[in-house]
Amino acid sequence: MEKSSIISTKGKKIIKSKETVVRNRMNKTDFTRNRKLNFQNAVGIMLNLLKRTLQIEIDDFYEYVLDEDGDVTITKQAFSKARQNIKEDIFKELIDSTISAMYDDGNYNRFDGFRLLAIDGTTLELPNYEHLREHFGHTGNQEQTVRARASTLIDIENDLIIDAQIESYKTGERSMARNHLKKLQQIGYKQDLVLYDRGYPSRELMAYHINEGIDFLMRTKDTFLGKKEVYTGEQDFLKEFEFENQTYTVRIVKFRLPSGEVEKLVTSVITQWNISELKEIHFKRWGIETKYDDLKHKIQIENFSGYTIIAILQDFYASIYLSNVSAGFKYDVQHSQKQKNAKNLTKYTYKVNENILIGKLKNRLIKAFLSDDENYTAKICQRLINEIGKNIVPVRPDRRLPRKKGSCGIKHPPNMRKSI
Repeated sequence: MEKSSIISTKGKKIIKSKETVVRNRMNKTDFTRNRKLNFQNAVGIMLNLLKRTLQIEIDDFYEYVLDEDGDVTITKQAFSKARQNIKEDIFKELIDSTISAMYDDGNYNRFDGFRLLAIDGTTLELPNYEHLREHFGHTGNQEQTVRARASTLIDIENDLIIDAQIESYKTGERSMARNHLKKLQQIGYKQDLVLYDRGYPSRELMAYHINEGIDFLMRTKDTFLGKKEVYTGEQDFLKEFEFENQTYTVRIVKFRLPSGEVEKLVTSVITQWNISELKEIHFKRWGIETKYDDLKHKIQIENFSGYTIIAILQDFYASIYLSNVSAGFKYDVQHSQKQKNAKNLTKYTYKVNENILIGKLKNRLIKAFLSDDENYTAKICQRLINEIGKNIVPVRPDRRLPRKKGSCGIKHPPNMRKSI
């Protein structure tokens, strides 16, 4: 069975379960009556990519998703009140279901036998309200901008977010990284290699990795674990460090980038790869940067549908879940395309147009979740796979195009059209 179908079936089971309602309502008296705005419909609305005027989104949900005749009127005030009675944990449950769907059968993308993971953080801009400033923090003194700190643990090769956090703007990225590693421990280690950028390396974090048996590759400052040295060509050597009266051994490689800058990597993998291969692996860490670009510009994670703390949390984790759903469809389409390429000896590999994929999930996905027809979900998934497969684009390795100048003032560039 395709990953997308497994993910969707698991999501449907969670949303329609009575036990889910009991676990994820704020009070025992919430959602006890049979109303048009019940628990499932409220969650469905939040999962349906709420990026337009809220009342329009609610009206369209009942008309196009539930096929109501137009006489049902649910106001945005009623929806906003109902969502206050739903824990954000429902979306965390859904996220966890995508992880098991991706890995349980043992079929997923690896790099040289390793599951390549990356940890990195970003800042999110929130609506400028006093209660959000107090809870999440802000920048500036007079003209304050409300910000939150977000962090993710991502499977690079499968484009899957294994763990996500949203915290106060002042929360440290290293402490959030430790929480990601605890989550990784809970779901079970595989043959993992965790990639980090310059802000993360520390003796404590490396010791934690080594003690837990989790390999890492960290980009570091030149002075990390030693004084700055004169570059004398590619270097590859072992280095010992101490932490809490224990001695650990790591491998350090140094090389010069095309820009002329000297790069320094520290890893727990002693003999597996040469310098060239380590360069390639570290370059793959860029996948987490493109994931944040997708979250911010395609899923529009900062376009919140509510202004309470619970609404911010709900929207954040709902966006992460939808990103993982899209990863399942992307996996299916790309693996189907690989088989066609091998058969037809196609020159290029192909990737999914992420913008079109996300746009096609709106209305259809949640309609499949809420349908009582057991076969409907599988039909919708297959239809989406077929449609998305028609919108793939070739990947041209080492392609470099000159940057266009003078277009930065275009407010709505043609290559940045929104799909939702």
